[in-house]
Amino acid sequence: MKKLIGLVAVLMLFGITNASAITVDDIEYPGSNVTVEQDPNTKVYTLTLTGPAIQDLIIRDGEDVVLDLNGNLLVNFTLSCEAIKVETGGKLTIVDNSANQGGRVTHVADSTYGPITNLGTLIIEGGTFAVEDSFYVIRNEGTAIINGGTFTSTSTDTSLIGNIRYVDETVTPVLTIEDGTFTAVSNTVKNNENSEVTINGGTFTSENAFALDNSGTAVVNGGELTSTNNSAIRNIINNVDGSTTSLKVAENAVLTSGADKENYTIYDATLAADVTEDYDVTLDEDGNIVLTEKEEIDTPVEPDEPVTPSEPEIENPSTSDNVLTYAVLGGISLVGIAGASLYLKKRNN
Repeated sequence: MKKLIGLVAVLMLFGITNASAITVDDIEYPGSNVTVEQDPNTKVYTLTLTGPAIQDLIIRDGEDVVLDLNGNLLVNFTLSCEAIKVETGGKLTIVDNSANQGGRVTHVADSTYGPITNLGTLIIEGGTFAVEDSFYVIRNEGTAIINGGTFTSTSTDTSLIGNIRYVDETVTPVLTIEDGTFTAVSNTVKNNENSEVTINGGTFTSENAFALDNSGTAVVNGGELTSTNNSAIRNIINNVDGSTTSLKVAENAVLTSGADKENYTIYDATLAADVTEDYDVTLDEDGNIVLTEKEEIDTPVEPDEPVTPSEPEIENPSTSDNVLTYAVLGGISLVGIAGASLYLKKRNN
């Protein structure tokens, strides 16, 4: 609270007073540093910052507003409010027509909301948008188109821009990015379940996470998507809520990933695990991501070395058997000779 009081005190030196959750009709008052004009034909409001302003600006249903930052700072007054909130049915276009293009939207330290929440229609043509705390710079729950601007976040655990269904479960958030510079420590763009994002251009750089983290429907037709230390894109499959995920990346898109990282990381939400190594990631002829689960290759078992049958042992007669054999044969021979001698003697006699 001391930080807030200090900021208010500093800005009041510029003659600024404050109002919580202020509407377009009430935003112009002495010291607000905001002027308001309404076109009598189109009924479009034009709000122009003439100096730094602390406001919780709300664009209500049916209002069509152009906010010209005009090179000035806009921050929230109330910790529990955004600097800008576009309600369902409201429309806001943010421009910066200053020569120095120094217009900036952020939020006060210790705020419990990010700088911008959109439930209606939001169009950004220029300006600088930044956070340091764990909040989206832009939380889109409606339709948002970004045609330019500079977007930065130093949060280590929250994405720079969140495209998310939350307040109204019947609405599909739609985010289209044509151009701009997006730099974050975490994800630059987080496309949540049941949400759609189309990236046609722009420069996206994530330091530690992903340039695009997708668990909804994402189409990348162009732009430069870079992750310094990770994959350029993470695609989440098997969402816990059962919603489908699809991703299309055209050849015009430039993907750059960290050293030894693939351009695509595959995360299984049901398993809560990185399954990149289990899939081959390819693009079909229409540029759609095709995930093919790798077949498990059975490691062949090396057969045992064949055993060469040993030659049957030929049993040689032992020496004692040979002696006996020869002795028998010798005895027979002697008997025969002796018999023959007796026969001859008898005959001679």
